[in-house]
Amino acid sequence: MGREKRVQIEDGIYHVISRGNIGRDIFLDSKDKMFFLKNLAKNSNDFDTTIFSYVLMGNHYHVLLRTNKNNLSDFMHRLNTTYSHRFNYMHGLTGHLFHDRYKSFLVEDDQYFVAAMRYIAINPVAAGVVDKAEKYEWGSYRYLFEDNHYSWLHIREALSLVDMPVRDFVKISEKKIDSLEFKKFEAGNDDMDYKEIIRYVEIVREHIGDFSDNTVLRNSLIYFLYQAGFSKSDIGRTVGVSRRGVYRVAEKVSNNIEKGDMRYINAINRINSVSKQVSVTLVPGT
Repeated sequence: MGREKRVQIEDGIYHVISRGNIGRDIFLDSKDKMFFLKNLAKNSNDFDTTIFSYVLMGNHYHVLLRTNKNNLSDFMHRLNTTYSHRFNYMHGLTGHLFHDRYKSFLVEDDQYFVAAMRYIAINPVAAGVVDKAEKYEWGSYRYLFEDNHYSWLHIREALSLVDMPVRDFVKISEKKIDSLEFKKFEAGNDDMDYKEIIRYVEIVREHIGDFSDNTVLRNSLIYFLYQAGFSKSDIGRTVGVSRRGVYRVAEKVSNNIEKGDMRYINAINRINSVSKQVSVTLVPGT
């Protein structure tokens, strides 16, 4: 089994971040950025995904989107793979363009939704690229001030979802950036992964049983979370093992599955089955 798997839900709103491998730039010129937007438009149509907001920075990008089907992994895989191939070809480069895993944060309330919208809008200002967010050419925020915008971009619809007038969002976006607030938001993103892991641990305990004395179930859960793309540190502090321990367990379970060990195969199937019952699916990438 490969590692390209991600926990997803149907009709979920996500804040997605994808960064260059080892901090490398993923956009070297305006042609790169224009191609990325065309690629984003095509894939949003192909995968029935609604794009609310985006910003393209030098070594990373942010997108706020809604998956109308449970296909975030497929959408992101196609988006990044297509772009990577074109980027390497045009610039005569080889190797991985993007960091191993993109980050996705499920937006579960209006407060976080608005915060994510603002965070994406003011990224160029925080980075010192422009003094006003609407001046940045490669962000969706400027389209709040223009009648003509991409048909696939639904930034005004995004604000209507939380009953926020454009003028109110502009007002909060123009507030002076508090660096501590900015850092807290980034830290809060990371904390959401940890909270989601806890949720899955609780689901397993409720529907399958306590795994504290069940090594096969415990290790299968670690493997499940690792395959879903959660960080080793977050998994480790939830189940009480080191980062290295998480990796070793995941490798061991993977080897056992390849050997046809039905104990682990059945345990993984049970966890997947429970996930589907609570409207969450672990979908393999391609």
